[in-house]
Amino acid sequence: AHLLTEFDTGRQSFSISELQYRLEAARVEDILGELKGALARYGCGALMQTFCDADEGSGRLSFSQLEGVMLRDLKLPLPRERLQELFDIFNTDHSGKISYYELLNRCGLAQSQYLQGVQECLPPADRPRWLENALAAIKRALLRCCRDDEPFLESAKRLMASFDERKVGTLNILQLHRALKSLGLSGGQREMERLC
Repeated sequence: AHLLTEFDTGRQSFSISELQYRLEAARVEDILGELKGALARYGCGALMQTFCDADEGSGRLSFSQLEGVMLRDLKLPLPRERLQELFDIFNTDHSGKISYYELLNRCGLAQSQYLQGVQECLPPADRPRWLENALAAIKRALLRCCRDDEPFLESAKRLMASFDERKVGTLNILQLHRALKSLGLSGGQREMERLC
């Protein structure tokens, strides 16, 4: 009788599909709650940097990358099977990669200013072919934000000029960071220093 009250839709009955849906929703919330509790001791910035280091700036992780971050780097007390369930929840497009921005957001950890609008991270500054990969990430971000009627180079110049507050033709580290963030890019101090 208690189960009927819980799922009562006014018809004094419930469907199997409704029961399955609610059980799955409860399972997902349990897994996310467990992860949220485990990640709560880390700051959002530290988590983002750990994820960015693992994925080389794409904003998406494969299961082995997620496993490396969660179990080896962060040493979270999650069984591998639970981590696989978590991965499957977020791998809705079956691409074999999940967005860690969405993961952090669902765990309530992406509410900080640090993550708002971030779509991609610059690769870590100590990686091979760093400059080539960093410039490719910047180009992708510019293409996402470029107006249709504006040539690519003009779009880049307009963006940089809008953050050149002193109108000297160069950006300092803080200005570059703001410009890249406006494009949805995030990077650490080392990456900004290398670009300047």
